[in-house]
Amino acid sequence: MNSIQILKTELIDRLTTTTALPKAKVAEVLNGFFSIVNEEVMNNDNEIRLRNFGVLKAKYSSPRKVNNVFGSGKDLTTKSKKSLKLKPSKNNSMHIPDN
Repeated sequence: MNSIQILKTELIDRLTTTTALPKAKVAEVLNGFFSIVNEEVMNNDNEIRLRNFGVLKAKYSSPRKVNNVFGSGKDLTTKSKKSLKLKPSKNNSMHIPDN
């Protein structure tokens, strides 16, 4: 499956065309959505459930040992980190078929 990268500006343009709202208003709404996702999921560890789309939640990775092949060759330990994960809905009625 080939993935295509869509930039935020292109998403705003497409939403502007789809909704017939002014570009500035669409950008404001999209930025507000991203702000809420960041606050609730990444800062407060809450999940955001979007029916027929999926669940946005935080994913934690624990520290792990890696070999530093470019430096001294000694083992290093990576830091634990938190990232955003989308778990798609099984009954996704908003599914876009592959071309």
